[in-house]
Amino acid sequence: GAPAAAATLGSDGGGLLRLQRGASGGDETAAAYATRRALVLAQALQVLAQALRAKVAALAAAGPSAAKGVCESWREKGTDVVFLSLISTAGRELAMLEDVAGIVEALQDVNVETSGGFGYDPITRTLGLGMTGVDGLGLEAFRASVVLVAQGLDVRQSLAHSQQTAKDAMSSFLATAKTAAQDVRQHIGGGRAVAAPGAPPPPSDDDARRLQNT
Repeated sequence: GAPAAAATLGSDGGGLLRLQRGASGGDETAAAYATRRALVLAQALQVLAQALRAKVAALAAAGPSAAKGVCESWREKGTDVVFLSLISTAGRELAMLEDVAGIVEALQDVNVETSGGFGYDPITRTLGLGMTGVDGLGLEAFRASVVLVAQGLDVRQSLAHSQQTAKDAMSSFLATAKTAAQDVRQHIGGGRAVAAPGAPPPPSDDDARRLQNT
């Protein structure tokens, strides 16, 4: 998600996608959309820049000869950067999902310059990484696009599933323990219960039923 906009502007009115749909409804909504978009774009560009800096640094560490094929591919075809969004949709976090989904289109085919200044020019859509010591790669400029992989989670459903899984596992354990105890009694006591002094009684069917109803 994009938490900066949600933390600054709140999430009651929804994220970028919701605001974009209502942006033609009046000046107030259009202004809210423009302000939120600026914040989301700034954070997304920062994440994109750091990801690309890490990629270029890894290529520089590998050396020009080892990175030659990758650099040629980047110059000709560009590179993709995956944004992975795994967040709950049970509460206000949904607005953050809408924010990052609403800004992905603005991050397609961004022009990237490895050297020079660090920053973003919205007119030429050029992102400067401001890196030094990477001239040997021959990767002065290339294009980058963001691929969004988003998965919304319902935390309440996940918790209910976890609780039921734990109950099922405990029920299975009790059933297995009961069967093992019966086998031991049959082998040792000829079918009669033989327990050590002070030992707890073996689990019964009532124990399993009580656990399932908890």
